[in-house]
Amino acid sequence: MKRLLAGAGAATVAVLAIPAVASVASATTGTGKCTTVHDHVNKTDNGHGTPSEWADLSLNRSTKICKTSTGYDITLTDKGRLRTIKGAGTPNGTGGQILNRVPGVVYGLYSLTATGGTPTGKHGDTSLSSTEYVKSLFSDGTTVTGGKYAWAYQTLCGEKWLDSSVNSDGQGPAAGNITGKRCGKPTPTPSSSDTATPTPTPSTSTPAGEAPVPTPVNTDLPVTG
Repeated sequence: MKRLLAGAGAATVAVLAIPAVASVASATTGTGKCTTVHDHVNKTDNGHGTPSEWADLSLNRSTKICKTSTGYDITLTDKGRLRTIKGAGTPNGTGGQILNRVPGVVYGLYSLTATGGTPTGKHGDTSLSSTEYVKSLFSDGTTVTGGKYAWAYQTLCGEKWLDSSVNSDGQGPAAGNITGKRCGKPTPTPSSSDTATPTPTPSTSTPAGEAPVPTPVNTDLPVTG
């Protein structure tokens, strides 16, 4: 989202390692009318809960800038990792707190245009919001206008949240939500043989130290003497 990268600038991101793009003399690649700027961004993301800072992000960012007849078309792409912040508000704003610090992934796309300036060919200022970051890639006086955007988040255990320009910036139940749920182990289902009550089988043997049960005699026989 356009507010995705606003907030704390020096947050430490404890996530799975993602190689940072090394600083080089030129930050761009490409040929012809398009160039691409590569940067690595460590940020804390803001949602709609309280507290609003709900996840630490580590992003590899590519910003493609293409010359047009009126200026520039720009596509910003973020790919990386997230780790939720325990105790923060859940991001869709429906209430509740994040229960655990769990890992996940992020994928975002943002379309913009720029007029009245030219690209500098340098790295952008990653401490700024995503729109202002793009503006930092151009000469002073450039007008940058944001368009459609979508950032998708998913935790290791499958919780999802979509933050986009077509779903009220990710607000409400329809956008999904992330609560920091941990992956549970499935409970084994007992088989019928495990739950059947055994039927006792009477023993025919005589316990040690006890006299055997006498065999009944026929009392109808005639008495002789």
